[in-house]
Amino acid sequence: MTTQAKPAQKRTRRKSPRKTARAAAPTPAHKPAPVPSPALAAAAGLDRFMRLPEVLAITGLARSTVYALAQRGEFPRSYRTGARASGWRESEIKAWIESRPVS
Repeated sequence: MTTQAKPAQKRTRRKSPRKTARAAAPTPAHKPAPVPSPALAAAAGLDRFMRLPEVLAITGLARSTVYALAQRGEFPRSYRTGARASGWRESEIKAWIESRPVS
C-alpha cells in the first residue's frame, strides 16, 4: 500500500468578518455617587486613602522603613483598596506624625 502525497496548496490569509457597528453601551440605571470636594469631605468627617508615594513624601520615610515599622506595629496599617492596590487612611498618617517626638 502506497500513500500519495497531497498536492501543495497555496496558503491564503483568512479574512476576518466585517466589523459591524456596535450598539452603544447601555447607560446605568443609577447615577454614580458624586465625589465630594476635599473641603466638603473634611467638613463631613470623611477620610481619604493615600497611596504609598504620597505616604513616603509626607512622612519622609523610605519604603522599607514604612513596611518594617508597620510589621512591628509602630506605623498605621494599610488597607486593601483593590485587587492589587492598598492605601493608608490620611487621618491615621497625620495622627502618627503628630504622635512622633520632636527632636
